[in-house]
Amino acid sequence: MAQLSLLGKKTVCLVSGASRGIGRAMALALAQKFACGSTMILMARNLHMLNAVKLELARIAPNISVFLCSTDLSVIDKKVFEKMFAEVKQQLCSMTTKIDVAMIVHNAATIGPIHKHCSQLDSATDLREYFDMNVISPILLNTTFLENFGPDFVSQRVVINISSGAAYSAISGLHLYSAGKAARDSFFRVLSDEEPEIRVLNFNPGPVVTDMQLELGSKVWNEAVMKWSKDGSEAGTFATPCAVAEKLVHVLDENSFKSGCFMTMDETTLKFSFE
Repeated sequence: MAQLSLLGKKTVCLVSGASRGIGRAMALALAQKFACGSTMILMARNLHMLNAVKLELARIAPNISVFLCSTDLSVIDKKVFEKMFAEVKQQLCSMTTKIDVAMIVHNAATIGPIHKHCSQLDSATDLREYFDMNVISPILLNTTFLENFGPDFVSQRVVINISSGAAYSAISGLHLYSAGKAARDSFFRVLSDEEPEIRVLNFNPGPVVTDMQLELGSKVWNEAVMKWSKDGSEAGTFATPCAVAEKLVHVLDENSFKSGCFMTMDETTLKFSFE
C-alpha cells in the first residue's frame, strides 16, 4: 500500500558523489522537491565541482541551505563524518522548525581496475582501497548519519543506495565493481529488515551516460563490453543522469516500494527470501 510522499517536507539530505553525473543530477532534482528551509549536504572529492553544484542550487532552489564536504571516501575516517554532521546539526538546531525527513543517497562509487582479469588482481593494497571506498566508507557514513539523525531528531529516515545490475550479473571486467555493488545491496537489505521504520531502497539506474560509462568504454579489457558501452553512449540508448534523477523523484513521491527492494528504472524488483 502506498504511503505518504517522502518529498515536499523539510528535509536534511546527503548525496555522496554529488559533484557530477548521477549524484549531481539527483542533488539538483531532489532539492527542488523539498520544503523551504531544507538542507542539502553535498559530498565529493572535488571541492571546485561541488561549489559549481552549490551555485546551481542557489539558482534553482534558493530556499535550500547547502553544506559542502570535500573528502576522499577511500581514506576511512569516521571522525570526518562525525565532525561534518556536528556542524550540520548545529546549524539545524538554530532553526525554529523541526526537520521532518533525514535522507541519505549513497551514490559515490568507482569502477575498479577494469583493464585486468579477475585472475590478475594481485595487489592487496589496491583491493583494500577499493573496498574501503565502495563498501566500508558507505557503511560507516550510513551509521554516522543514522546516529546523528535519529527518531528524536526527525520523523522519517530514508536510505537510498545507488545499485547496479552488475550486482546480480557476471559481466567480464566488472569484477570489483560487481562485488562492491552486491555487498552494498546485501547490507542495505539487512538494514531494512533490522530497522523496519527506515525506508530503504536499492535503486538501479541501469546504463547511464556518465564519466564512469566513458571509462568503461575506453578501458575495460573485454572488447564486447567495451563495444556495448560505446554503442549505447553514442546511440543515445543509455539513460541520462537527469532522466535517472527524475525517476528517483517519482519513486520517492509515490513511496509505494517495499523497503529494502532492488528496483530498476522500469520499477521492476527482485524478490529475496530466507528459508
